[in-house]
Amino acid sequence: MKQLRLKQKHIQDISRGKVSALLLADEGQSITVHDKLELINDDTNEAVGTLEVKEVVIRQLKDFEKQDDVLVHFVTQQGFNPTVATKRINFAFHPHAKTTPVERNDVNLYTNLSEVKMYADGGSRGNPGPSASGWVLFDIDGSVLKEGGKYLGITTNNQAEYQALKFGLEDAKKMQVKRVQVYMDSLLVINQMKGIFKVKNRDLWPIYEAIRELAKSFQKVTFTHVPRELNKEADRMVNETLDANQ
Repeated sequence: MKQLRLKQKHIQDISRGKVSALLLADEGQSITVHDKLELINDDTNEAVGTLEVKEVVIRQLKDFEKQDDVLVHFVTQQGFNPTVATKRINFAFHPHAKTTPVERNDVNLYTNLSEVKMYADGGSRGNPGPSASGWVLFDIDGSVLKEGGKYLGITTNNQAEYQALKFGLEDAKKMQVKRVQVYMDSLLVINQMKGIFKVKNRDLWPIYEAIRELAKSFQKVTFTHVPRELNKEADRMVNETLDANQ
């Protein structure tokens, strides 16, 4: 079977359905409609699924530059050549069973990381009600390193928010990173972790103290409030987890 190697970021986008077309310039193999390409994660050397080719369009690279569906450039070793013969393939993605292309569990892959960005969110349908936590860890360039969601049963929104922060920091600790930038849309949690607000709810004390102790595992942890629209990935993990458990 023909193979196609892509970086982690593009694997993530394809696995979520954000990508359905790729631009391949001088990639060195014949690709036609109905071909099946083995999709390889170039960062992990893992086969994550197959791309079933639905359409192939061949033009010069420059003719695709303003197309909305141009998502990946494979350029020649000599550099960007706008006149090189280029294929745009539209495809359907079929993931392999038991693979998680948006999550890499091998700690060795993270040993060179010094800093990550973490987005965390929690939600309760009822408050209290069925609750879940979601978190996503990015490298500094914005590529997803790991994402997770956990169903919590019946609890409050604030409990779910704090649990998300704890789970995310635990994953960052496993990656052996030194610094974590935390982003959440819960102003309460952010201001309590920064010491601006006091933790008045006794039910939150144990997890608040556990997070403070966990934060000591890093050289630095910063807490930043963001609007909900900038926390969509973590919110997505919350809702996917809730939907899967109801």
